[in-house]
Amino acid sequence: MYEAIPVETTSELSLNFNETNKGYTKEESMIEASRCLTCVNPTCVRRCPAHLHVPGYMKQIAKGNFQEALKVVYNFFPIAGTCGRICFHPCMEDCLQNRTPDGYALRIPMIRRAAADFGDINKLIIRPGFPTGKKVAIIGAGPAGLTCAYHLRRLGHDVTIFDKEKAPGGQLYYTIPKFRLPKDVLINECSILTKLGVIFKFGVNIGKDVGVEQITNDFDAVFIAIGAMKPITLNIPGEECNGVMHSLDFLKEVNEMRIKSLHGSVSVIGGGNVAIDVLRTVIRLSPDELHIIYRRSPREMPASKGEIREFIEEVVQHHVDIKDVDDAKEKFMLFEVLENEKSRTPTKVVAHFYTQPVKFSESAGKLTSIISSPVRLVNDPSNPRGKLIVDKDTTFELKTDMVIIAAGERPDVASLNLKELKTTRWNTIVVDNELKTSISKVFAGGDVTNGPASMIEAIRDGKNGAYALDKFLMEHVHN
Repeated sequence: MYEAIPVETTSELSLNFNETNKGYTKEESMIEASRCLTCVNPTCVRRCPAHLHVPGYMKQIAKGNFQEALKVVYNFFPIAGTCGRICFHPCMEDCLQNRTPDGYALRIPMIRRAAADFGDINKLIIRPGFPTGKKVAIIGAGPAGLTCAYHLRRLGHDVTIFDKEKAPGGQLYYTIPKFRLPKDVLINECSILTKLGVIFKFGVNIGKDVGVEQITNDFDAVFIAIGAMKPITLNIPGEECNGVMHSLDFLKEVNEMRIKSLHGSVSVIGGGNVAIDVLRTVIRLSPDELHIIYRRSPREMPASKGEIREFIEEVVQHHVDIKDVDDAKEKFMLFEVLENEKSRTPTKVVAHFYTQPVKFSESAGKLTSIISSPVRLVNDPSNPRGKLIVDKDTTFELKTDMVIIAAGERPDVASLNLKELKTTRWNTIVVDNELKTSISKVFAGGDVTNGPASMIEAIRDGKNGAYALDKFLMEHVHN
């Protein structure tokens, strides 16, 4: 039986900020790509939110044509290497190789990354379309905004991207840890937008420095792609005290090297992929203790099993091989490994499940401990995950010097100061099938309309938004 070349062979367990996953070699990627069945109706394409033509670049890489493979990807979006590193790859779940005697899906993101690693974006011939004379403003330089700008320029429209930060990429640049996504990879890929003629205006906070009304007057259309970067708070006493941070703020400060080390006891609250990024970052900064606090069981953590495995492996300092179990069981077994083997790093790591923080204790404004209550899960016909019951009559204290809350994020639509903009109760922007908002000339996409989702879903909205904008603009081309 042939076994797919495992990702683990390309990974390191060193606890620094160098990229952990070294990617496939040319030979490995060609061998892996040759396993593609080139299906007539490829399920991987249907499952990919951006409908990337996977067999197209697989065929080229199998023959060693990395530059041609890169061309295939760039017909869809401009950040191939970035996507190959951090995409959550739903395409692999529907890969028909899962049903063969081999039983292994193609490592699709790794092969896509190989196209970027061994192809050369500087040799791609990508030109702007014939000038239409129409101008589009994009608010936000994350994956949705970048992809929208890329396709709009290829359609011939002038594009200006406004972003309050100082570099392109949004969360990709500021909050994805460097050991997962080296920033030079992202910046290099964004350079193709500048070559296409996209204008970037950084350090501009739309809604504060410049009103959206002014932008709509100066441009023929607007695409809002500000993402979801406002932290969800726990709304418990003491949350504002010194020593309590929110996940995106913490990750940004580490990426900007404003936090270079940690001491004492650090506690991380949450169980999603951002929480795992925080945990992997904290372990590299070597505090004495690291506490993981989650109100459900490890089986129910929304973080992907791959992300959890990478964290556990870094803590126990060896690769963990668990096969033939479902995702929930694998997550449970991974934390069993942590409990049985303990940390082999300078940091003691302890997981606390079915635990709900109810208060942060402080002294002179400085965090001293977390007061938590136990949680039990009961059946609830209206909720397939069950209902959580917090035993508020029982509390226990955990001494800690720092808390990082990773309870999720939501869009900060209020910062745009657009009262006419229709939003949902989740604070996302309401759009129609063509991504039009309730305001004339204004479109939106990505996390600001979907809520916190994935990079590839933001890329999908960016591309769809570009073609919806093109349709709108060309309908008004004589106006």
